[in-house]
Amino acid sequence: MARVAQRGDIYHIDLDPTKGREQRGRRFIFVVSPGEHNRRGLVIALPISQGQTLARSTGYACTLMGAGTRTQGVIICDQPRTLDLSARGARYVETVPHNVTDDVLSRIAPLVT
Repeated sequence: MARVAQRGDIYHIDLDPTKGREQRGRRFIFVVSPGEHNRRGLVIALPISQGQTLARSTGYACTLMGAGTRTQGVIICDQPRTLDLSARGARYVETVPHNVTDDVLSRIAPLVT
């Protein structure tokens, strides 16, 4: 049985095709949707980047530096996407510590409430 993605998981995935200024190409993503939602085959995820000065300056980036993860960079909290992990050939990498997940959720809350 395939692994069901959980909130806080990091996957490596191909985000193409994209449009405009969306994050593109193969990159790491952070799964923000809960496991019970992800069982349906789709996840809501946030891209992870090495740059994103704008996201950092506006408070919509959560750093993985010093978090104890193999994956480094910043989670871009203002660019959520719904993705089919299976169709995009996603590979599970790791699960972040709970404090990182809590930080991400606190940064996306103002965008959706």
